[in-house]
Amino acid sequence: MAATSSPPAPKKTREETSPKKPVPPVEPPHGDTSETSYYAKVASRYRTAKYLTVFLLVLLLLGGLVMGSGNITYANFVYLLRDLDVVFDAVGGTDADSLHYSTAEDRQYVAYRDGLALVSHDGVQIYNSGGKRTLEDDPDYSDPRAVASDRYLLTYDRNGGGYTLYNSLSAVYRDTLDYPIHGAAISDSGYYAVISETREYTSAVLLYNKNCKLVNRYLKDKYVIDAAISDDGDRIAMVSVSSAQGDYLAEFQLCEPGKDSAIATLSIPGVFPMSVRFFSDNSFAVLCDTAIYFYNDNGELQKTFSFTDSAPERFALAGKYAALVYPANVMGTESRICIFDSAGSTVTETVVEGGAQAMTVTENAVWLMTESRLFRVEPEGKVTYISHDGGAKALLAVEEDILICSPSSARRCRASDLSDRGVES
Repeated sequence: MAATSSPPAPKKTREETSPKKPVPPVEPPHGDTSETSYYAKVASRYRTAKYLTVFLLVLLLLGGLVMGSGNITYANFVYLLRDLDVVFDAVGGTDADSLHYSTAEDRQYVAYRDGLALVSHDGVQIYNSGGKRTLEDDPDYSDPRAVASDRYLLTYDRNGGGYTLYNSLSAVYRDTLDYPIHGAAISDSGYYAVISETREYTSAVLLYNKNCKLVNRYLKDKYVIDAAISDDGDRIAMVSVSSAQGDYLAEFQLCEPGKDSAIATLSIPGVFPMSVRFFSDNSFAVLCDTAIYFYNDNGELQKTFSFTDSAPERFALAGKYAALVYPANVMGTESRICIFDSAGSTVTETVVEGGAQAMTVTENAVWLMTESRLFRVEPEGKVTYISHDGGAKALLAVEEDILICSPSSARRCRASDLSDRGVES
């Protein structure tokens, strides 16, 4: 077998055998030294600005902690965290067509944050607009009552001393007064008032701000029947009554929260006040047994509407409109609805079939429930309706919709659900 041999290795050239010289690194092209110095100065200034900004932020935070230490409390952080549901509601979601709950005796139905609050001896329950129960609490009140705004639900023990402030997830404040509570009012601004009494005075109206701090104490030697606070918290109105020479003497008082003197105090003999409510422009109306009085935001009388034939069966006010409903005939088989604007002028008047069982006002309409129908009356006079089975406990306005509340459920009704009857005048 022939032997194989490897081919001879190629000879290295002189260039390959000689050692390589080290190659210096490639330097970037040199620019103008004055330009390089300029960018260095700019970078230095940005670094200085960054550190100065951080320093100022630390000073601002420390200053806020020192100056606002009274407001930076654990309770306020709880309010912030537990009111996040307001943000979630604002983002959007589907409103439930019905809400379901257990039955209870002597229950009060209250519209709260586009949902529903139920208040009874069994406790407090809050349902959001999607039908989910977000709160259940039992303050153990002997005679529970409630008022609500867009911010809080206020429950109190009528003729007892306790009250509780809720958001939709939790009780945010509880207190017990030294004297019985006879009524309450609350505003979208967070201001609320509790009607009570003292040892020296027949009535005392205690006004609190959104942080539950006492702002004013209004003391009266007469019985305060009702109070109301404007949505922006700039006005509080109180109506009270006393006896003078064997007859009623009504007093209407308008005040600005935080001020010691009243804006206006009005006395009207021979009438008994029953309710006071604010319009959205801070004018207000006072319902009495013989008439309804309309005042502007300075307490000046704008118009009086007297009840010549009979007193109204229902009164409701919200936003820009107020409404009264009367029986339209002796048999009570028809109802007459009168809608007023904030100046007291009659906007529209119409007659519908059936006796009035409940009424409420939304931003753009008046809703009236009779034995078999639910009517919607617009200020321009347009009337629409839908049939229903009756037996409802309450009719509540939630934005432009309403809730028809029965003992075990609440049904949402929208304007689009009603049939057109055309224009009536």
